[in-house]
Amino acid sequence: RPQVCPRHPCIKPLAPPNAGPYTLCTMAQKGHRLGEGSRGGVVGGGPTGVQLIAEIRDFVIRSILKNYPVSLSQVRFLLIQDEDHLLEGMDPRLARYALKTLTQKRIEVLLGSRVTRLLPEGVEIDHDRVVTPTGTLIWTVGIRASPVVEDLPPEKDDRGRIG
Repeated sequence: RPQVCPRHPCIKPLAPPNAGPYTLCTMAQKGHRLGEGSRGGVVGGGPTGVQLIAEIRDFVIRSILKNYPVSLSQVRFLLIQDEDHLLEGMDPRLARYALKTLTQKRIEVLLGSRVTRLLPEGVEIDHDRVVTPTGTLIWTVGIRASPVVEDLPPEKDDRGRIG
């Protein structure tokens, strides 16, 4: 039966290896070192991924670090983006500002890095680099149109969508 933190009942249970069901809060309460073996990440540097990794970081700072014996040096945040910049299609100044802000908040941003496989020990990047560990990975990568739509004759954008 999942243990639910009374301070944060909306947090879904996590299941670390051989530890039974826990929430992020109960892991912290029991002294698990969150930065060792449970680095979390977001794949996709669009608006959703950028906002999500920033919100996760802020939640950890405001709630977890204030209430449990975990230090910021134990927690690592990772954003993986396959393009060489964040926020594709937006003003480049906004993308540069977002990158600067994320790195100032100690969020590791990997640009030009494509996730090619998910492995038990981490994430394979570009068929040869493994970022380890990634206990939790959230996928926010944009979508493409269905191959059926991509084959239709009307003019389409770079993602195969009919404009």
